[in-house]
Amino acid sequence: MRAVLDANVLVSGLLVGVGPSGQLIDLASARRLEMVIPSTALIEAAIALRKSRVKDRYRLTRGRIQRYVDDLREGATIVPVTAQPDAVPGDPRDNHVLAVAVQERCDMIVSGDGHLLELESYQGIPILSPREALTRLRDEDPDAC
Repeated sequence: MRAVLDANVLVSGLLVGVGPSGQLIDLASARRLEMVIPSTALIEAAIALRKSRVKDRYRLTRGRIQRYVDDLREGATIVPVTAQPDAVPGDPRDNHVLAVAVQERCDMIVSGDGHLLELESYQGIPILSPREALTRLRDEDPDAC
C-alpha cells in the first residue's frame, strides 16, 4: 500500500513516536507500507523540528533531527512537487500533498490537517488521519501491522 504523508504526520512521528504517526513510519521502515513524501513536506517538517520551542520542549538535538530527516529520505519515496491543483480552499499550501498523491497513484493520503481531512477524499484517494490509516492497514492486512 502506498501512502503520502503530510508534514504534520512526519513531525508527530518523531515527537510522539509511539503514536499512530510513529507507527506508520515504523511500518514504512519495515517495508510494510510504501511511504511517499512531497519534497515540500519534508522541508516543512525539518523546519518545524528545528524551531527553538520544539527543540527545547522535546530536547531535540540537531543531530537527532538530521538523522530523522535522513532516515525519512532513505525509507521513503521523496517526490518533487510540480503542478498543484486548486482543491483546498481553506489552505492552498496543502495542495502539494494532493498533487503528489495523484501523481504517485497513492492508495491514501495521511494527514492531521483539518483542511485536508474535511475533504475526505481527492480524486478517489481517501484522506485519513494517522489513526484511521492504521485501522485501514490492519483491516486490509492484519499481518502488516
